[in-house]
Amino acid sequence: MSTVHRTALTICIVCLCIGADLGSKAVVRATLVDAPARYYLNGWLRLSHWENAGTVMSLDDSPRALRCWAFMIGPAIFAAAVIAFIVLRAGLTPTGVAAGSLIAGGTLSNVIDRLLHEGRALDFINIVMTPLHLMIFNLADVSIALGMIMLLYLALRRTVAR
Repeated sequence: MSTVHRTALTICIVCLCIGADLGSKAVVRATLVDAPARYYLNGWLRLSHWENAGTVMSLDDSPRALRCWAFMIGPAIFAAAVIAFIVLRAGLTPTGVAAGSLIAGGTLSNVIDRLLHEGRALDFINIVMTPLHLMIFNLADVSIALGMIMLLYLALRRTVAR
């Protein structure tokens, strides 16, 4: 892929990730803030409003500056580095470009959400396996996970080909 094609594909995927994630979060904020959770797929899928200040390892109890670095500045730098790598690295496959772009787009969308909402990102999708609520996430997280799965696929394919 040429630099122009890598750049265009990256911009398109990053913008789609950000638009889909922030758009879905706007709908959730407008409809689910004070509403009861909504269940689908026989109760396996729950949609609800959950503002996440950054609860990984109890970092939400940490000083604001640490949360800012851990959940906004650090991820923004990471996403910029991934985009720069994609644009500057010749020889990437379209799948590799898409994978990196999904990761960068999801990361940037969560950063933007935190910037717009006082350091909180909205999570609203919950996979429920009674009595467990396995995970709660958003479309940006789905984008990041999909990009990671694609990178794993590329790595496994490369290993098997050797």
